[in-house]
Amino acid sequence: MVQDFSATGIRVIYTKRPKFGINDVIDLRIESERGTHCGEAEVVWFRKLGFRKFEVGFRFTDPEAVKKMRLFQSGFDTLEDGRWSAA
Repeated sequence: MVQDFSATGIRVIYTKRPKFGINDVIDLRIESERGTHCGEAEVVWFRKLGFRKFEVGFRFTDPEAVKKMRLFQSGFDTLEDGRWSAA
C-alpha cells in the first residue's frame, strides 16, 4: 500500500517482509485509478512497524520515472504512445 509519494520517491507499507534490502534497486510498479506507472527505484530505508507490517522508502533512479511522477502529481497521465494528457 502506497503511503506517500513525490516526484523523487515513494513510501510503501508491506504486510509481509519484502525480499530486498537497503541499496537494492528494483523495478517498481505503481497502480492507481489513473493507470500503471513503472520505474526503477532504490531502497533507501526499511523499517519494521509491527507484526507483519513493514515500511520501505524508495528513491526513483530512472530519470524517466521521475519525470512521469512529477507529471502524474500535476494531474497528467501518460497515453499509450508516450504522450501526456490532462487528467
